[in-house]
Amino acid sequence: MIVGMRPGARCAWYDKSHRVEDVIRRHGRHPQVPGRRRTHPSEKPPELAAWFIGLHSRPGELVLDPFMGTGSTLIAALEKGRRAIGIEVEEEYCRVAADRVEKWRDEHQGK
Repeated sequence: MIVGMRPGARCAWYDKSHRVEDVIRRHGRHPQVPGRRRTHPSEKPPELAAWFIGLHSRPGELVLDPFMGTGSTLIAALEKGRRAIGIEVEEEYCRVAADRVEKWRDEHQGK
């Protein structure tokens, strides 16, 4: 995950409940997508992206994922009440991401 900010601005940390290191090491705290359930070779669970989104953005803000893959970050952004844009060069993964976002919207419409 990369967090961007304007030149001269400080990095925004909105969740100050715990210390966050520069390198996140997995100690069972963040789930992984089991290999047999992956659609993309480096697929991440939405819960992991949601953690970072909660640390560095507020509801309504925009999350950009320039390497969208199957859309885990987009789903996480929607779950956290953010807007999201995803970019992906592989058409197959774009279709998977679009289907995931559509399914999420169908399930959460009106909530």
